[in-house]
Parts: sequence; C-alpha cells; structure tokens
Amino acid sequence: MPKPYLIAHRGLPKKYPENTLIGYETAIAAGAEYLETDIQLTSDLKPVLFHDRDLKRLCNAEGTIHMRTLAELEDVRAMDFNQFGYKFARTTIPTLDDFVKLLIKHPGVKAFIEIKRISIHHFGITPVITAILRSLRPVSRQCIIISYSIPALLAVKNFGFPVIGGVTNKWSARNNAKIEELDPDFLFCDIKSLPRWGKLTLPGKKLVIFSADDMNTANKLIKRGVNFIETNTIDDMLTEMKQTPGSV
Repeated sequence: MPKPYLIAHRGLPKKYPENTLIGYETAIAAGAEYLETDIQLTSDLKPVLFHDRDLKRLCNAEGTIHMRTLAELEDVRAMDFNQFGYKFARTTIPTLDDFVKLLIKHPGVKAFIEIKRISIHHFGITPVITAILRSLRPVSRQCIIISYSIPALLAVKNFGFPVIGGVTNKWSARNNAKIEELDPDFLFCDIKSLPRWGKLTLPGKKLVIFSADDMNTANKLIKRGVNFIETNTIDDMLTEMKQTPGSV
C-alpha cells in the first residue's frame, strides 16, 4: 500500500496553539514533511498566520485580524486559553515572514498556504495576493497556495505561481465547472462529505482529505486512493507508522 503523505494541519493543535511557530517547529522535529497554515492580512496589509474570522477563540480578544495593525497584534496572545489555560500565555501570532524563515531552515519541508476568504472580502484579491506572494518569494518552490476562493487561485495562477490547490467542503464539488476551469494540482476535501465506500481518485490531481487523527482511518483512505491526509496529531501518527510495520 502507498505511504500516506501526512500534513501537519495548523501545526500540532492537539498539543500547541494552532498556527504558531512552536507547533510547526515541534511537528517538523517529529518528522513532518508537509505543513498547512492559514493566512490573513492585518489592517496595514501584513500577512499573519491565523484561521478564525475573529480573535475570540484563540486569543480571548475582541475584533478581527483585519481590524488591527501588525504592531497592535503584538499585544495579542495566541494562547488558546480554553484548551491550554495560561501555558502559552507568551505565544504571539506569527507573521508569514516568520514562517518563511522556518521553511528556509528546513528546505526539505513543504507548506500548503491557505488564503482565507475574510481577507479577500475585506481587501480584495490583488492586495492580498500581492502581499502573500511577496513574502513567499524566498521559498516559493516549497509552497503550494490553496484556498476556497477560486477567483483568488486564478489570480495566483496568473501571477505565475507554480502550484495551487482548491479547497471544498463537499466531495460532490470535485466536478464543479469552476474547479475544472481552475485545474488545480491539489484538491482538499472534507472527510465528512466522502461517500462511505468506493474509490476516491481525481485524474490529474492529488486528493487531500481533512482531517484524520488515527492511522486506521488514514490507512482506509489511502487504500481508497487518497494521496494526502491532514492531521492534528502528526507526531502520534508518525510514531504509529514507525511502530506498526505493514500499516502503510
């Protein structure tokens, strides 16, 4: 059976606040070869790593990323209090430039960079794409840009970025005319939308499923044709792969 390519979804969010450098560093130390992160723009158009539409859950703060300057975000902590209490009370929201420096230190690691639609809706496609591509320039060969926004991905493609991936919550959307026009290299799909049995293949594309946190589920997906699997527990998954000969 093919080896499953595991992607560290937002780093290692079962043990560290999501989209933080400590989470990504620990995932890489555990053996992760692929990372996934989410990008939004601050009010002064600086790309940072952040998933949610507001600051409440992760930072216990009011407002949104696009309402604050990068300098103002320096006082906000990505601590995820509900999950970790005060353990990560000094953890800040990383910039995309910080993430790029991490990738430069690990040239064998690749990253899926998700452009969040909230930034596109607020600033428009061109300012968002321009800011992100500028930061990614030193590591563009290590990165795949992904998004739910097909217009944004078409713009990225027109900018000449080499590899892109679409994201959808529905398996049925794989044959959507807009996705076919985009012709992405990867397609990310929510595990909850998959049919219960049968082959899962996309001719000419690599299929990525989000997300699975145990090797039993991962192995079943790989047998059905899935190429990549996002996981929140990549350290445990990689350990299980090493300890269970024949599981992959």
